[in-house]
Amino acid sequence: HDQLVEERITQNVFVETEEGDPHNVIVLGAHLDSVQAGPGINDDASGSSLILEVFKALQKYRFKNKVRFAWWGAEENGLLGSRFYTQSLEAAEVDDILAYLNFDMVSKGYFGVSDNDGSTHGSVAPRGSETIEAIYVDWFESQGHVVTPAVLTNGSDYASFWQVLGKPFGFLNTGTGVAQDPCYHQACDTIDNPDRETITVNAKAAAHMLSIL
Repeated sequence: HDQLVEERITQNVFVETEEGDPHNVIVLGAHLDSVQAGPGINDDASGSSLILEVFKALQKYRFKNKVRFAWWGAEENGLLGSRFYTQSLEAAEVDDILAYLNFDMVSKGYFGVSDNDGSTHGSVAPRGSETIEAIYVDWFESQGHVVTPAVLTNGSDYASFWQVLGKPFGFLNTGTGVAQDPCYHQACDTIDNPDRETITVNAKAAAHMLSIL
């Protein structure tokens, strides 16, 4: 079989608030790339656009802690962008990170929150992650939504902050099963795939999290 191998340069993109405690940085992240099979609107243009909208909304508010927004490259190739970033940080920069919030597939399916305390799936995230889970769950339930505990698979960029840095994290995810998104990693993951209400609710959850942290 013939095989085409090409080398591509990918990029991470960052923006952060000018104000806020630089020694307590909250990082929000989503990946920019998609699989070759499709355009990747739910996976993960949904997360990329969610954190962009949160960033725009923040302009009207002041925050106690500095907030950094990260758009990762090459997630689908093995979390390469976030892994490069976390492995390149100086010790002082690592100390300055308070927590990481991941948004990968947030527009079609259930309202999934990372099972950080391991109460459903068993795997336990770093100390402090259970607080992030609780804040998310309390907010979703206060809005009348049913929460699905999401298993920690290490299949998205939060794994870089967990495995490399050991930082508290949390993520939202609307599910990869056929019942949640039949277009997962398919050509039909187009602009017509997302559910607007679902991504709006998840964006509000992210904004609420920042108001608490």
